[in-house]
Amino acid sequence: TVNYVSSAANYGFGTEYTNLSSMFEVGGVKYVLVSAKDRTCDVIDCNYNNPVEDVVIDSLVTYRNVKLKVRNVNDYALYDNDDIKSAVIKNNGYIGKYAFYDCDSINDAFIENCGYIGQSAFSDNDNLKSATLGNEVADIYNYAFAECDVLEEIVIPDNVPTVGANCFENCTSLERAIVGAGVKLLNTKTFSGCKAMTEVKIGENVETIDTYVFQNCSSLTSLDISNSAGSIRFLPS
Repeated sequence: TVNYVSSAANYGFGTEYTNLSSMFEVGGVKYVLVSAKDRTCDVIDCNYNNPVEDVVIDSLVTYRNVKLKVRNVNDYALYDNDDIKSAVIKNNGYIGKYAFYDCDSINDAFIENCGYIGQSAFSDNDNLKSATLGNEVADIYNYAFAECDVLEEIVIPDNVPTVGANCFENCTSLERAIVGAGVKLLNTKTFSGCKAMTEVKIGENVETIDTYVFQNCSSLTSLDISNSAGSIRFLPS
């Protein structure tokens, strides 16, 4: 038995897998078999020596004529891959922390996984202009899109209950945000430092807006929370 830890190994994180021989590569993305019986696999790493510009992680991947269900994108899986220009992500589980962190060439991401988006999963992507979130995305964790300097608009789907702290902090080109009807909590500093933001529309079920959510949003002129069905708790700064 050979134990393999994903590219998070150098940072002390990651999921340990057995049987290194079960790892395989499709389209510049490295997968590891989780269960032969259930035909499941996880994204564990990427090919930095022979990278691809357009990354596709689908709900199913075919390897040796066998279709496998793609569960999770592991922590740090595509960390600091500067060759990626676009990403389509439709896996059946979570996107781990730092999974696409500091991928400085990525321009657009279509994210339709059926789980959470982990801490700093897409943060510090200097050229990420468009991030489209699908309706199956669950919680969005702290710093998930922080420091994405050219991101212009974000629509948070109705299925998301919680938006993490500092989630879009210092997205200095972000002009507009629509917060879906399912969101109940905006954590501290969600949009802090979004200096270009002019318009925010918040869904009807929000219950708590935490401290400093709109700190240093100096261009904000429209904050629409008028459709809220109940009382909103603003936590003091």
